[in-house]
Amino acid sequence: NYESLSESGEKVKIDCVMTLISIEKGLINIEEDFIKNNFQKMICYMSNQFKKFIVPYLHFVCLNKQKMLIKIVPHFSKGTIRDLIKSKKLKDDKIPIFAYEIAKALCTLHKNNFYLLNLQTGNIFIDENEKIKINGIESILMDNEDNFYNYIYEFFNSNQKSFPSTTNLNLFEMIDTVSFGRVLYEMASGNPLTTHYPSDLDELGSYEIKEILMKIFPH
Repeated sequence: NYESLSESGEKVKIDCVMTLISIEKGLINIEEDFIKNNFQKMICYMSNQFKKFIVPYLHFVCLNKQKMLIKIVPHFSKGTIRDLIKSKKLKDDKIPIFAYEIAKALCTLHKNNFYLLNLQTGNIFIDENEKIKINGIESILMDNEDNFYNYIYEFFNSNQKSFPSTTNLNLFEMIDTVSFGRVLYEMASGNPLTTHYPSDLDELGSYEIKEILMKIFPH
């Protein structure tokens, strides 16, 4: 449990999750003052500015000698979109709703020059009101092996001519666009996407979703 203040000023206990983040290979300066003065400010700003769709970050702790950050966020009992897919509990009528919310979140972030670079079904939580909450906004400052940056950069390098509808996007926007396409495909197919892009969209039942994916992925 994590103790926080409610809007009325009362102390409340929140179920939370603690995550360790390695910053050894990060793009950020690992000096503790920088972490406190810049990284945390950006995270707090984004959490507040985009609280409709970003997981609120309750606390950061910098373990400078270990080159680690401790991130504390609320626990969401409904889990992530990946959890819903694995348990076969993602309802068809929720797919376009979640897709719209994710797309709207990305558009809002991009208009404000923020990018996720690590959007995936495993870091999109569902809150108690069945609204999406995106986790992992620190990815823009990290260069860890677990994000899709290098993977998608190579993907676009080899397939750039196949993307006439995204030629006006910068690299970061393109990364988020492909990540969105992967999320949408996994929701619609009910299976994880293990290749660069889906090889067969005909298996999807929704014509509208197929149309969107055909604009994102080479075909």
